[in-house]
Amino acid sequence: MKKYHYLDNAFWEENDKSKLKCIRVTELEGGRTKKTVLSISKTRPDGSPDPVYNEVVDMLGQEAIDAYTEKRHQEKSTAKAEHEIKKAQEMETRKLEDLFSAKIRAMEIPSVKETQNKTLRTKIRRATNVMEVNALVTLIIGESLGLFGDKNAK
Repeated sequence: MKKYHYLDNAFWEENDKSKLKCIRVTELEGGRTKKTVLSISKTRPDGSPDPVYNEVVDMLGQEAIDAYTEKRHQEKSTAKAEHEIKKAQEMETRKLEDLFSAKIRAMEIPSVKETQNKTLRTKIRRATNVMEVNALVTLIIGESLGLFGDKNAK
C-alpha cells in the first residue's frame, strides 16, 4: 500500500517532456502529511529510465500534465501582462507626482512668487513635464535679474 500520492498540478519543465515538476504528498504518522517538490528527468544520469518519472506520468496521465502545463503557461503570461500594466501605471503615477512636486517647488521660489508676469506663472501651472517647469522658472528668474529687455540699457 502506497503511503504517498502526487498532486494533480504536475507540469512539464521542458517542451520535449523530458523533465517534469510535481508535488508528492507523503502520509506520516498521526495523520500528518509532508509535501515534497520533485523535479524529475525522464532518464537518470546513467541513461536508464527513471521509475519515479514513469510512475508520475502513469498516475496522473500525460494529457492531464499537458493540460496543467498549458494552463500554467497562460496564467504566467497573464500575470506577466498584468505586471507590465501595473509597472507602467506606477511609472506614470511617479512621473505625475514628480511634476506636481516640481510645480510646488517652483512656486516657492521668491522670484516666481513675486513676478508680475502672470502669463509665465500660468504656464508653469499648465506645464506637462518637469523640463518645461524648469525652463519657465529660468525665464522668470532671468526676467527678475534684468537679463531680458533693452540690450543698450545697463
